[in-house]
Amino acid sequence: METKTYTLKHPVPLPAKAGEAAGVQLTSITFRRPKAKDLVSIEKAAKDGFAAAQVAIIAALGDIPQEVAAELDAEDYEAAAGFADGFFPKASTPSTDGASK
Repeated sequence: METKTYTLKHPVPLPAKAGEAAGVQLTSITFRRPKAKDLVSIEKAAKDGFAAAQVAIIAALGDIPQEVAAELDAEDYEAAAGFADGFFPKASTPSTDGASK
């Protein structure tokens, strides 16, 4: 499976899971090619605007919770969104109006 990894410039604290110590940080995101189910969740998020769709893309293709993706520093958000967008053919990138670009 094709993947691309982006190293965060500003790591994000991860919520502690049961039995794990607090203080673990997300330092990189490995993106994978989208699946049909990802496209469905991204399309739903697009109804809430462009930024919501980008967060959904980062979360889906990076296999991280949307809550964590939403906490990315703006610099990392922009770069990570660009990384993830690279997996979409230009003709089918989701837009905020529900149409394809």
